[in-house]
Amino acid sequence: MSNRVPVASLFRSLFFFGYLKCEGLPVKAAPKGTSDVVSVANWRTKPNMRKLSHSKKTSQSKTPSCLVSVRRLPLERFKLSTDGRKWRACARTRRALLIELATYANPDGTFTRDERNYSPRAKTIEKTWCRSTAYQREDDLRDLGLLSWTRPNHYHPRIYQIHLDHLPDLQKPTADCESQTGPVFAQSNSSRT
Repeated sequence: MSNRVPVASLFRSLFFFGYLKCEGLPVKAAPKGTSDVVSVANWRTKPNMRKLSHSKKTSQSKTPSCLVSVRRLPLERFKLSTDGRKWRACARTRRALLIELATYANPDGTFTRDERNYSPRAKTIEKTWCRSTAYQREDDLRDLGLLSWTRPNHYHPRIYQIHLDHLPDLQKPTADCESQTGPVFAQSNSSRT
């Protein structure tokens, strides 16, 4: 028994899922007993979507998103002074929560656009976090100075603010790093030769 797929049924399935378009020819099954050879002269494929989406990337702004800025923070930035010797576990959960919140944020760390609040609701956060853990980690992030929130009254959702203004710019190397590493690399390269 052969594992080959008949050509006509293959073209029908590609047509059904939208990968092929037929120009003027009806799609019919080949009669039984005949070969499934189909003329593909009138078939054309969908345009390559990767090429179309690649052109959009060049028009994006150079400002890194809030998510990228939060991801670049070192784990030590999420450490509290009250954390014990296993501080990395707590810092990872704080970082994970801040990354999840940063997916909803604007590049400057705010959550409002066009006078509308796009902060995630408690119900959305509770889909992946236990309620008490989420509130404890949000309080920890507030103590670290990375997160704050406001709320008009008890019945409205929180409006979060991620504070990225006091963080160092992690995109560009500083002049001190370049001046310090230049001679070190020059000395190590000259000692090898």
